[in-house]
Amino acid sequence: MRKSSPLLLLVATLCLVITVLAAFWIGLMPQRLLANLSRQLKMEQGLMLEAKSPRMGFDGGPVLTLQAVSIASDSGFDMTARDVRIDLGYAALFAGKPAPLRLDFGAPVIALDISRTRAPRLGFAPEISVHDAVIRLKDSRNGSALALSDINGKLTLANNLKLAVSFLQNGNLTTLSADFESAERFADAGSPADITLASREKILSFSGRAKLKQGVELDGQMSLEGAEAQTVLPWLGMPFQALAGTGEIKLTSGVSTQGLEASLSKIVAQIGGQDLAGQATIKAGPDRLSVMADITMPSLSLLPTTNPLASPWSEVPFSIADLSALNADINLKTENLVLRQLKWGPADLSVNMAANSASLGLKTKTTTFNVKASPARPLLDLDIDLQSTAADGKTLLGGVLGLDFLSGPADLSFRATASGNTTAALVSTLKGRFVFTAPKLDISSIDVAAHLATPGEGWQTSAAGTSAMGVAVDAEMTDGIAALTKADLILPSGIIKLKGEVDLLRQAFDLRATPKGKVQAITGTWTRPLFAAEAGVAPPLRPVTAPAN
Repeated sequence: MRKSSPLLLLVATLCLVITVLAAFWIGLMPQRLLANLSRQLKMEQGLMLEAKSPRMGFDGGPVLTLQAVSIASDSGFDMTARDVRIDLGYAALFAGKPAPLRLDFGAPVIALDISRTRAPRLGFAPEISVHDAVIRLKDSRNGSALALSDINGKLTLANNLKLAVSFLQNGNLTTLSADFESAERFADAGSPADITLASREKILSFSGRAKLKQGVELDGQMSLEGAEAQTVLPWLGMPFQALAGTGEIKLTSGVSTQGLEASLSKIVAQIGGQDLAGQATIKAGPDRLSVMADITMPSLSLLPTTNPLASPWSEVPFSIADLSALNADINLKTENLVLRQLKWGPADLSVNMAANSASLGLKTKTTTFNVKASPARPLLDLDIDLQSTAADGKTLLGGVLGLDFLSGPADLSFRATASGNTTAALVSTLKGRFVFTAPKLDISSIDVAAHLATPGEGWQTSAAGTSAMGVAVDAEMTDGIAALTKADLILPSGIIKLKGEVDLLRQAFDLRATPKGKVQAITGTWTRPLFAAEAGVAPPLRPVTAPAN
């Protein structure tokens, strides 16, 4: 039996000792790296790092994985993450100061008060990735807040700074790409930057200077393009469902931001073919945006071109949610207000919206119109006070109600209240007073005197059938029924007085004429009235119940 060499025993013993020491050293390495990393973050960034279960692995190099990570500061920054993967160079195994090559955050939740947080020193890691992140931004100085979820992407830092992430913006998958000319200048005095937000066909881009001061502050030019306003605005946090079908939206503007507030200057935009210009301030709020704007428009078309009196009142509910979509204080001036293709001239329009109330004011040279609404129930509560003096009858009634066959100077007083969430419900609850006076009203295509002299059914229209007469109407409205307290038709042959009611909901007449002539009653719908020779003709029955809200 051969004896072992003393030298061989010594070498084996030394190898065993070195192996044990190396295993012990490697076992302590994750905790040592975590301690060094915590110390480095506190000294350089002012951040407190806590984590559990540090583990070492090798995947093209040493990798430190941390679980249940928490990073916080005393200046408004807090982050928790399910796990963090830190790719280290081999030098980190022997250096006292780790220099991460890549940080990969799993399911981080970041809360940041950008009015308090100091700008971080960039360059801690050349590449940072996040998966399923949530960011909650707050600007306590301006009372603003913004939350983004499902964020996935990467920040790379070389000679310049590049960001590519995707996230959910108001339920829409959105991509954000940003390219900053200089990372060092971005963190200091500001760097030229190109930033693009895209979601499907919607693109919002910025070109100008960006700096990392309190949040990312921008100063430059912005452009917005989208195929359909009804999809672009909800994506931006302005869910105006009533804008469906209004057409494409385009906008260019100067923009500067501070915190979560943006100031837009020299706005030039087109929405659904209508041009506008002006300036605005937009602030992100805890639950919706706040917008203050002063807008000018060469022309503004408000109402559809169809005649609202040509068909029954709609039972389709209004988009009540639009009235609480954002906080707004918007003033608009137009040189030409167009209502149903009729021009009303210069007009001022004001829109105010809050959580539980909304109001709209319209003022022209001859007309004022105010509407107040409360979306909380949700119902529209209308309070209308419309006064107009010496307006053209065609402009006054044709532009709103479609009575385009009237012309001549007219005075109108219309005070009413109504409540409902459909047009039919609003009409069924109308309560107020209607006064209309036109000393010389021209009516085209209809010979009123002939209709009152000859029993028949329906309007008999012809190009030659015109009338010139005076009209004086005073009516009290209750529950959608207009009771005539005065209705005088001043014809060349004399004055005919009408008494009775007009059922606004069913669009029907129940009138009696004096002095009695060949036509003593007018009944039936106003699109096809019955001029009856006997006053005892019964009008169409009204519905037992009004439309439900």
